[in-house]
Amino acid sequence: MPGVRYDSCDAVLIAAPERRAIELASAFARARFVPVLAFDTTQLLASVGSVPCGAVVVDDALDPGVATLDDLVAADVVVLLLGDPVVTAARRVHGVLARDVPAVQVVMRTQAMLELTDVGPARQVLTWGPLRLDAARKQATLYGQPLELSPPQRRILRALVKAQGGLVTKAELQRAAYPYDAVPGDDERLLQQVRRIRQKLCAHGVSPDFLRTERGAGFRLTDPPGGTWDGVERRRRERRAAPVVSAVGS
Repeated sequence: MPGVRYDSCDAVLIAAPERRAIELASAFARARFVPVLAFDTTQLLASVGSVPCGAVVVDDALDPGVATLDDLVAADVVVLLLGDPVVTAARRVHGVLARDVPAVQVVMRTQAMLELTDVGPARQVLTWGPLRLDAARKQATLYGQPLELSPPQRRILRALVKAQGGLVTKAELQRAAYPYDAVPGDDERLLQQVRRIRQKLCAHGVSPDFLRTERGAGFRLTDPPGGTWDGVERRRRERRAAPVVSAVGS
């Protein structure tokens, strides 16, 4: 499914031996990232300065003596290093994974780091009408009023806002909500979180259909609501003040 990307910071620079880099690139593309490949240290350094990427995944088999990782961290991107965890743990990077982990785990770990780290796309503020998500501050507001969301709920809503009205499948929301322990087919846990998000949105004055369920396919946000918080409060007062019409005939 083609997704709507927020901006070019969805690019992930993958520096690894060719076969592994292509495997990782395919996994990142399926997760709606833009993979950028580098097969040696020269390409890695040239790319990180020219590609507005949000994350760099480096396999230390490419160059066991890579001494540039500190520079990459300073370049305002998340860095995930693949290698021997014992040897690489001392490096100043955002995360370390064993070199032979499945590609999907590399993608999930990168997603989690981008969500939890104050660099790269995690610094973006996403908006959909009066709904505003600030990932760096872990804050969500609607009509300027705070939405109290749990971390999984915040990640689900971020994935939906990032799609800008496009369909997001259940599997994609599972991976977004639970990047470390997503269980394929565990729909009930996801549906429970979606219900809670919808309740919180409705409590802030939007229609339940704003977060729409596409039966059997996934979820999407409908056209963003208009108005202001003052307008929401005014409509609430009008509803409370409306006369009660008796259903009993005279």
